[in-house]
Amino acid sequence: MAKARLSKKARKVPVNKLRWDCDPSVFQHDSSADVKPSTEMVGQDRALKAITMGGTIPGPGFNIFVTGYSGTGKQTAVRLVLESLMPEKPDLRDRLYVFNFNEPDLPRLITLSAGKGAQFKTDIDELVAYMKQNVQRLFEEEAFRRQRDVIVQKYSQMEKELVGEFDKKISERGFTLGQIQTGMFSRPDILPVIEDKPVPIENLEGMVEEGELTLAKMKEIRETYDSFKGEFSDILRQSRELGRAAGKELEEFERQAIRSLVDETIEEIRKRYPVDAVSAYLDEFLAYILDNVVIFKEEKEGSKSPLPFPMPSRQSQEDPFLPLQVNLVLDNSHTESCPLITESHPTYNNLFGVIEKTVTGGGYLKTDFTKIRAGSLLRADGGYIVLNALDVLMETGVWPTLKRTLKNNTLEIQGLDAYLLLSASAIKPAPIDIKVKVVLIGDPYMYHLLNEYDDDFRKIFKVRADFDTEMKLSRTNISRFMEVIARACESEEFLPCDRSGMARLVEFGVRRAGRKGRLTTQFSAAADIAREANYWGRAEKAEKITAAHVEKAIDEYKDRHRLPEEKLQQMIDDNVLLIDTDGETVGQVNGLSVYDFGVYAFGRPTRITASVSVGRAGVTNIEREAKLSGKIYDKGMLILTGYLRKLFGQRRSVSLTASIAFEQSYSGVEGDSASMAELYALLSAISEIPVRQDIAVTGSMNQQGEAQAIGGVNEKIEGFFDVCMSRGLTGKQGVIIPEANVEDLMLRRDVVEACRKRKFNVWSISRVEEGVPLLMGKPAGAPGAKGKYTRNSVYAVVDARFKAIEDILDGNGSGEEKESEKKSKKGKSKKGGRKKDRRKKKPKKKPGKKKKARKGS
Repeated sequence: MAKARLSKKARKVPVNKLRWDCDPSVFQHDSSADVKPSTEMVGQDRALKAITMGGTIPGPGFNIFVTGYSGTGKQTAVRLVLESLMPEKPDLRDRLYVFNFNEPDLPRLITLSAGKGAQFKTDIDELVAYMKQNVQRLFEEEAFRRQRDVIVQKYSQMEKELVGEFDKKISERGFTLGQIQTGMFSRPDILPVIEDKPVPIENLEGMVEEGELTLAKMKEIRETYDSFKGEFSDILRQSRELGRAAGKELEEFERQAIRSLVDETIEEIRKRYPVDAVSAYLDEFLAYILDNVVIFKEEKEGSKSPLPFPMPSRQSQEDPFLPLQVNLVLDNSHTESCPLITESHPTYNNLFGVIEKTVTGGGYLKTDFTKIRAGSLLRADGGYIVLNALDVLMETGVWPTLKRTLKNNTLEIQGLDAYLLLSASAIKPAPIDIKVKVVLIGDPYMYHLLNEYDDDFRKIFKVRADFDTEMKLSRTNISRFMEVIARACESEEFLPCDRSGMARLVEFGVRRAGRKGRLTTQFSAAADIAREANYWGRAEKAEKITAAHVEKAIDEYKDRHRLPEEKLQQMIDDNVLLIDTDGETVGQVNGLSVYDFGVYAFGRPTRITASVSVGRAGVTNIEREAKLSGKIYDKGMLILTGYLRKLFGQRRSVSLTASIAFEQSYSGVEGDSASMAELYALLSAISEIPVRQDIAVTGSMNQQGEAQAIGGVNEKIEGFFDVCMSRGLTGKQGVIIPEANVEDLMLRRDVVEACRKRKFNVWSISRVEEGVPLLMGKPAGAPGAKGKYTRNSVYAVVDARFKAIEDILDGNGSGEEKESEKKSKKGKSKKGGRKKDRRKKKPKKKPGKKKKARKGS
């Protein structure tokens, strides 16, 4: 063991280290109006390089995930970098869906260069309109009608000859040809002529019953009818064949006429768009027109077929011209630059597109290829799309569909209802090959979750652009910081800031960064303070924003959010929350906590108590037992017990039963920043040496006893200062912090002023032992050559208490009884005469040792 060495004491932090003040002379200009506004991102070189690389590499999966906290300018930076990467002549494409005449449920995709899509749609629409106007006109031309009549007359003559011979034959036997009405329909039949009137064969029995015809005559007529029936059926068959032949010849005649009308135009369109998909579509388009000539005919009321027996008519479609339409889903005819789309509402339909539906008169859903609508992902084809990662993950179906689209570079347009299987779409559009860079913006925690638990994420988002919240505090960065603020001042017409106002904004930026040598890059927060300072400056009709206006803006911002802080302070003032700020108490220390509400954080003291008894249960963490503690807090408690074993468990086992608690804490505790305070409370409870209550402690520790930095040091010091201030400053009050946190100090001016006037104090320590003398009035102590701690030190008393507990647990009585037994054994080991004399004489008490035994018990 090394020779006993007393530990160092806590060091009072000099006033000039409690806060960093910006010297107004650091600015080159007297007013922010003279500062050239910055159009560049400041302090984010690493992130900008990553975005540039990801936006340039064309390989698969090089999409970008931007991480960083709010206010660091992520959206602006992404837009500026991507705009700088855009090619002068982007290779953009138009996308069209047309009717698939072979498979109507699978609309055909046509891809054309930018601007060609709208032209193609116009060409097809004009062709259809031309046909609507000219086909009927063609049919009404005299030459067309004459040629058509020739065909009709040819077949009419053939049918007349066929029917005429049969009609002559049956008329000689008293029959004629006629039409029989059956319900809504009529049919040809052989009719007997009775008294110069044709009578249906079915009416003969009625005539017999009425006496108009004899039974013998009826039988004769029927026999004659039956003899002609077979021949009549054959004539009907031949007549139908003639009708079909006439129809085919007329249809072919009309097809040739229409082909001569549109062939030239279709070939011009084919040459204008030398794309296989267009050529295939035009072939099907022409075939559909020629097969459906009837859709161009205007039906005239009362028109009849020229044939006695009309051909079966084709059933017309609901909208026969629908297949001839073109759906231009993506039109880049007016897009001059590479698309850069920021989708602020990335729902499934907004992002991937949708197939709209209409409700028919019968209440059914109906859709077709003309109702296919593009989403923002297709509109970004050939460029970039920026999305908020949280929105993408929250919207139903968006994340898995986005991953599938990026992995395959293929977009399938289907609505969310089809994804959820709520209703199957009647059509399935052809998939679209897309080339788009996706930029997701989120926080680091979200990135790590996706990277850890989603294997596809690492394959499709290979580039991370991480935005920092701070940058080095230097003259250059101070100037760049003010250039960003000047941009906001100019764009929103703020009052200009004078030197003091600019200096105070920079100080706000340093406090926001959390360390004196750093400056925040969360420019939106600084710009908001500038906006509020402008408000207060204009309210005072000032010409410039001064430090007072900036200070007013900061104070007013805090005042809007400090209601919980005031309520908590009121509870302390009313002794509802028990906090001592004077005197000394055994096993009780003032720890410091931070209450963070996101937009505002403040600190307040918390009473930490420790209780010790004989036993081997160890240190019980009451917060953990009550399930009010987090993992980091529990780790801090384990480190604390490890430190005790290191100090006092080298010669014996460390046996005790102790408990530590955050008093009046009911909402949970997290973090290890109270581990030093808990150690001091436990040391006090073991040694029964009281702790000063006018000093609060914050700081983490390791198993070697080194004080470690913690967060929120400014809020914690200011919180204890406010409590002491409300009760009156004595000059002895203060806070102990880790040495590593001194560079983080950016305290309020009133706290610094109180320290300057020696009404308040801030001490720093690098090891936990250094805080013991200040808190407990005795040195911590150090182990000597035999492992014993320095006499009259706190650690010596603690060590003695551990020994006493061990003796009790081993059944050897109290520490005082053990000491008496040792003295007795020592006396027996000496010479007998002296031993005899000693038994006769009453031994004198040794107050020093007795006192020591009482102290250790």
